[in-house]
Amino acid sequence: MVTAHARLEFPATGRERRLAAVKVRVEDVSRADAAARVVGQCELADVVVPAQGLSLEVDVDYPAPKAGTTLTVRAHGSVDGEDTFAVGDFLSTVSTPAAPEVAIALRAI
Repeated sequence: MVTAHARLEFPATGRERRLAAVKVRVEDVSRADAAARVVGQCELADVVVPAQGLSLEVDVDYPAPKAGTTLTVRAHGSVDGEDTFAVGDFLSTVSTPAAPEVAIALRAI
């Protein structure tokens, strides 16, 4: 197993937001003709993001990739805990290659 230590940066929004879930996933995006496959995930429940923003650190374990595999890390802070996107959620919007240390900036939607 490999561990990605992820630092999530939630932006200041001017008001406190309560998230039912924050999910950080390592995904195999090797195939252009297929959906990404989740190979590792960390989920936190009931996360409060203060008005001035938040820096949060999590570890995600995933299997060591095989040669030719492309893995990325993404994050989704969800107000309702669902995987669908809703107003009030936070999302990562930049492709971040999986590595031992990653920084992920999230955007409020």
